[in-house]
Amino acid sequence: MSQIQPSAWRSVPRPATWLSAAAALIGLALAMTAAVPAQAATTAAAAQVAAARIAAARGTAAGFLARLSAIRVNTLNWTASAGFGSRHPAWYTDRSGIVHLQGAVSQTSAAGSGADLIGTLPAAARPSTAVYTIVHTFGGTSAGLEISTAGQILILQPPSPAVTDLSFVSLEAISYRR
Repeated sequence: MSQIQPSAWRSVPRPATWLSAAAALIGLALAMTAAVPAQAATTAAAAQVAAARIAAARGTAAGFLARLSAIRVNTLNWTASAGFGSRHPAWYTDRSGIVHLQGAVSQTSAAGSGADLIGTLPAAARPSTAVYTIVHTFGGTSAGLEISTAGQILILQPPSPAVTDLSFVSLEAISYRR
């Protein structure tokens, strides 16, 4: 059995302090039971907001997002199965008329004149002026990307000695106004 050190006796509350601590705990318990219905209502409202955000992210909220439409990929040189858990290339338009691209592609062949053509967007998703941006590629590299007014999505090859690995090209975060 261990012995209590004299300094530990100073930390033991006196009986008058115990009574005030007990009163404080009873007051806290009463306040918590009164706050439970309000907290439950707040939690339920937060759950409804979270469910609405998830539905909107999936594109199922009525009037918020149009449905996803696939991007026609140049299958001679590219594949829509880029791996690493990525989605197939697709596009949608939000309420504001902004076109958003998503997904990733992988270059399967660099041969031929159309090797830089990833795919073609339908007329509803084509920009009114050419869009130029930088996209992430495999291994921490990047590449230029052009979306022409004809809807062609083209990789812009960097000049030598820059290295670009097109085994994974992300289309995520590409957005533009039509």
